[in-house]
Amino acid sequence: MFTSITKTEERGSVKALYDWDPYKKGILYLECEKGDATSYFLSSGVPNAKLFPVNRCEKICESIFSETGVKAEACLIEDKLKTLYSSWEGEERLFSCAWMDRMAKRVDTPSLKMALEMADVVKVTLSLRGSEAEAVICEFEGAVKEAGGCIASRPTPYKGASGVTNMVKFTVFKAELPNKKKDAVGGKRSVESRKKNSSPSLLGRVVHVPLNKWGCRRPGGYESVMRVKDCLAFRLVSKYRKTRYNLKAVMKDGRVHKKTEKWTLAEVEASLFLSE
Repeated sequence: MFTSITKTEERGSVKALYDWDPYKKGILYLECEKGDATSYFLSSGVPNAKLFPVNRCEKICESIFSETGVKAEACLIEDKLKTLYSSWEGEERLFSCAWMDRMAKRVDTPSLKMALEMADVVKVTLSLRGSEAEAVICEFEGAVKEAGGCIASRPTPYKGASGVTNMVKFTVFKAELPNKKKDAVGGKRSVESRKKNSSPSLLGRVVHVPLNKWGCRRPGGYESVMRVKDCLAFRLVSKYRKTRYNLKAVMKDGRVHKKTEKWTLAEVEASLFLSE
């Protein structure tokens, strides 16, 4: 079974991205024989019809169905993306999240590009076995850039099933749809299309950032910051570059701290952590 604290956190993150999507489009993901992720999603309230597991082995797909009642497709996730992309018209995305939970050391760039265009957020897991973490991360960052995406949070190495830190996880997104369908005039998007795909500004909004972002339940220096369950409150005060926000802490008495935090929050995380 592919179950660990980190793996459970990742499944929870994928489920949170599904919940964040107002249209609840569904989850495309690579699944293991026992259907661990599928079982987690079902127990967390994701309907059967919104789950799209794949595995290249037909017998494993039969096992997934036997264990969970969810039908898995026998194919590589890269091939599934190609099949979907060939008939996709680009007017709206197909998935809340695509999770490429792989054992390889690199990702196929065209597949990543298709995933970024057809899913709101893409999560990728890569192996570090026999390689320097920095080399794997740098190569993936290059693939993300080539695919037109943005890395939403810092790459995080973690312990795999063997108990050794030999895996790394990424969260990636692309701000705009690719516009596969062009306008008849000039090949440019219409005003309506641009408005539809633009993201509203979150400036001034309060976000509740989970404590696990710091890797502990009591991060130092934040004792006076307002705490909401297992989160700390911050206000988004300005944009950092194009896709990130600067923040200031919201104190327990409701005042906003005068100093801006030294770290920033990606737009997709800010949307996910909104307090209301």
